[in-house]
Amino acid sequence: MVYRFRMDKFELLIRLTEFYTWEELPIKDPATGVRTFAGLIMGIQNISKNIVTFTAVFHVVHTCIRIVTSHDMVFDAWYPFDTSTSPVYELILLSQVKY
Repeated sequence: MVYRFRMDKFELLIRLTEFYTWEELPIKDPATGVRTFAGLIMGIQNISKNIVTFTAVFHVVHTCIRIVTSHDMVFDAWYPFDTSTSPVYELILLSQVKY
């Protein structure tokens, strides 16, 4: 059985897979003025970045408030010594924040 390839079609397929970025594509269609998929993807990237930033800041603020008001640890853990005394508590908090 012999397979024949249409080399021109195969080369065209390879050329269509060249690297590009979404910033190179138009955001709006010049004929209709409607937002293209490239514009939608850039908007989704911005929304995703804002959601991740908000979540990280909210988590840090919530954890700091919980530590100050309730004298809790960042992570619930068992230690074979008393962690409520002053220098030990701060050292354990630093070790938990490090990881």
